[in-house]
Amino acid sequence: MLLELPYNILVLTSKGLSDAAFEELKALASEPEWASELSDLQNSYGGVTCRASAKGVGLLNFKLRSASRVLIKLVDGVRVSSKQEVYEAAQSAQIPLRWMTLQHTFSIDAVSLDAHNISQRYLAMVVKDAICDAFREETGGRRPSVEKQNPDVKVFVKLEGGRLFISLDSSGRPLHERGYRRETRHEAPLKEHLAAGLLTLSGWFAFSQHLRKHPDQKFEWSRIDSKSPLPEKKRKIPASVPFSGNFLDPMCGTGTLPIEAALMLCNRRLRKHAADFAFSKLVPFSSEEVLSQLRLLGDQLGREEFESSEVRERLQAYRESFFPSAEGESQEKPIVGSDHEKSFVLEAESCARAAGVSGVVHFQMKDFREATQACSGTQIVMNPPYDKRLQVGLPEGYRELGNSFKRLYPGSAAWVVSGDSQLLKTMGLRPTRRMPVYNGQIEARFCQYVMYR
Repeated sequence: MLLELPYNILVLTSKGLSDAAFEELKALASEPEWASELSDLQNSYGGVTCRASAKGVGLLNFKLRSASRVLIKLVDGVRVSSKQEVYEAAQSAQIPLRWMTLQHTFSIDAVSLDAHNISQRYLAMVVKDAICDAFREETGGRRPSVEKQNPDVKVFVKLEGGRLFISLDSSGRPLHERGYRRETRHEAPLKEHLAAGLLTLSGWFAFSQHLRKHPDQKFEWSRIDSKSPLPEKKRKIPASVPFSGNFLDPMCGTGTLPIEAALMLCNRRLRKHAADFAFSKLVPFSSEEVLSQLRLLGDQLGREEFESSEVRERLQAYRESFFPSAEGESQEKPIVGSDHEKSFVLEAESCARAAGVSGVVHFQMKDFREATQACSGTQIVMNPPYDKRLQVGLPEGYRELGNSFKRLYPGSAAWVVSGDSQLLKTMGLRPTRRMPVYNGQIEARFCQYVMYR
């Protein structure tokens, strides 16, 4: 049966976030109802690989927050050394009729890291010719049209180290395009999948999952470095501070981090329909039987989302059980973002309403040096600006940021991402954890600072 056929999958994400994507994927595969849809999970620096059923492909696109795309691998590292070998490998992918029809349009997205042998443009042309020629053989001389702007099927090609990789896009629009930033005046400094990945690395995703499944148990968190050579039991880093369920970004800008934190807490997705994704146009997924299964999947995932009121009730019960002293300090909405510029706060509020999470996230105009939410166990995650928006000079601003952490938030942990490691040193705090991540092409550091009481 088609739904049970395994597909080889590559989950793409930003550099440094493969651990986050892997954690999400493991959480999905550990669910009894999805265990048969996903298997053979593997983590690597550039992304995560697995095998998936057709329903599993839909599940990955619906649920993964730190992924940028989900690709279906057709040619996986075949050795090539000439144009002819590239051509033959591309024909072996059997794209005509099996994956697309004459009515589909398609495009080639090629990357050649062996440009001294085959240039990027030439690589794309060879693969395009191979697909078109295969169609002509199957259909008596006809071939589909190439459409660069909005194709039905996008073919990803990569040549690296003499190995050829060919994949089909199952996502369509990049997965970071959640849809809540349609009318914005300010460009967000973090893409949504990067913000979600940082939150996962900080433990917020794990806490959100815990609150959904085990609200009557205290949350204990440890992060495992999956690529460490140490035995697994020695790779665990115990949580340094407890999680009370409060979240703060004191320099939130247009609110990407607080909104993504709220979406995790509510277990909410924004692209809810199979038709929102490119896999719905691929031949194996376009039958009424498969589409019906994927529509039912979308409906089922929708029923697992929490309303804002239910999240607040669960958090209140959790704090009463495990953080009774913090109840008087907590605000009604557990997630807070603040910024000193009114236009950013207004835009963040608009985005939160569009995302459907305004019931659990609160934005306010306030300077980062003022106390915003001083409850013990607050998770602070932030991306400080590198420019005049910091109000004071950069070194001085980071120094004041470190002082405000120590003065205002004892018993809490702060995670700071910055593309300037020298500025992080001026904070006057020793990081308890440090992870390399990339914001686009900018290499950054994601550091945790624990403020002990």
